Amino acid sequence: MSSHSPYPDKLLTAQQTADRLGLRRKTLYNWASLWALEHRGPEPLRLGGRCLRYRESDVAAFIASLEQVA
Repeated sequence: MSSHSPYPDKLLTAQQTADRLGLRRKTLYNWASLWALEHRGPEPLRLGGRCLRYRESDVAAFIASLEQVA
């Protein structure tokens, strides 16, 4: 889902992403652990251990995809 813009995306924390999606942070960690298999939610960036970040554009694209389904 990530865009390949010449300008780097702002990276959001798991909490910021959860807030934007109206989810619990634990849900994002669950999705991230299975992302390679299920591609559920925006693509996570793992920065080591449990440190997750999300590209702002990926979060926006995920929200847009949910709006198309509704």
